[in-house]
Amino acid sequence: MKDEVLLWAGLLIPPTAWFLNLEANFAIAPLACAGGGKPYLHVISAVALGLSAVAGGIAWTQLQAAGQDRPGELIASMSRKRAMAIGGVVLSALFVIVIAAQWVPHVLMGGCE
Repeated sequence: MKDEVLLWAGLLIPPTAWFLNLEANFAIAPLACAGGGKPYLHVISAVALGLSAVAGGIAWTQLQAAGQDRPGELIASMSRKRAMAIGGVVLSALFVIVIAAQWVPHVLMGGCE
């Protein structure tokens, strides 16, 4: 049961962190434009980036725990676990890139640009 939760966490946390990052950035934008909310944008992006990276670590550990398919074992179960873990690692890497790319304008531009 714990492995299933960790596998699903590795798949679902990165896109959820990205979505919450995007929505929070839109919500904080008027405050950042007024001059007081730019640090919040950095904190929100850092937290989202951290969540996606942690989810990738979880998926990576699940991939290592799944090991290789061995003759005589339950191939379908092991293949499913490995596929979910690989998917979690790939999704995490992609969403880390997307969140970092969305963070760049906060670093380079002012609040109203």
